[in-house]
Amino acid sequence: ITYFKPSGLYLNYNKIAVGNIKDVFLYFNFFYKGFLVPLREATGLDSILFFLIFLFIPFVFIILFIWKDKISIEVPKKYAIFFVLGVLLFLLGAFPYIAVGKLPVDYYWESRHQILLPLGFSLILYSSLKTILGVFKIHSFSRLVYIFFLVSFLFYHIKYNIKFNIDWYYQSGIIENFKDNPVIIKNTTFIVDEEISYFIKVTYFRSFDYAGMARKALGTDNRLFVGIKSEIKIFSAYKVYKASNFHNWNYSDPVNIRIIGIEKDALYFLHLKLLEIFNKNEFNKQVKDLIVIEVQ
Repeated sequence: ITYFKPSGLYLNYNKIAVGNIKDVFLYFNFFYKGFLVPLREATGLDSILFFLIFLFIPFVFIILFIWKDKISIEVPKKYAIFFVLGVLLFLLGAFPYIAVGKLPVDYYWESRHQILLPLGFSLILYSSLKTILGVFKIHSFSRLVYIFFLVSFLFYHIKYNIKFNIDWYYQSGIIENFKDNPVIIKNTTFIVDEEISYFIKVTYFRSFDYAGMARKALGTDNRLFVGIKSEIKIFSAYKVYKASNFHNWNYSDPVNIRIIGIEKDALYFLHLKLLEIFNKNEFNKQVKDLIVIEVQ
């Protein structure tokens, strides 16, 4: 018996596939995206250098296994247990996502496909560091190593928090521009050419995002935004759902618009943050300058 079985547009959504569970490559891909990528992003190392360092770690373990009787190692056995436990917990955390074919990313909605991984992740990292420090007998540097990783992950999260804030400011700029733009007000179907640098915000805005911004600005859910004309037919099927933000949309001849993001320096965004907290009206006025909308 299947309870709460998805239907309609969500038919087979998150369907458990035996093929995924047996796909060894999917497990390695999940480990890459759920462990290696966050570690590389947090440490800020060059991709090639990072992976050369990481490939060195299995080499150390292989040498230890082969010459375990000839090498004096200052590593308690408990760290081997922590490592195995970490791998098992990581696999258990990854299993539900792998079963339904979901892979994690470090931004946007798909980042939720890794919320079960941190415990296994931390045990693998901690036990690996302890083992390497013990093999090379450099315990005096252990605190520096731990501080390095703690600070790296701290700044990694701060960086993305800042980017999400900036991302919101550009959304706010689009909302403020939508409020008095006659083309947006009079039409219902738009093909969007987005020119906002991904270096200053998290990711691209999707159709549902633009529809939500238009709904926020104008109070109606009758506008559809797509990237290319062929997507109109695809997204039209989603209008039956109120959460789509274009539930009351009806087709009209599409209007091509270009949404351009104006790049600003860090002090400008800090100024916006202060205005957002202390002077919301002035914030709404100034954030509008982040966006230019052109009709093509």
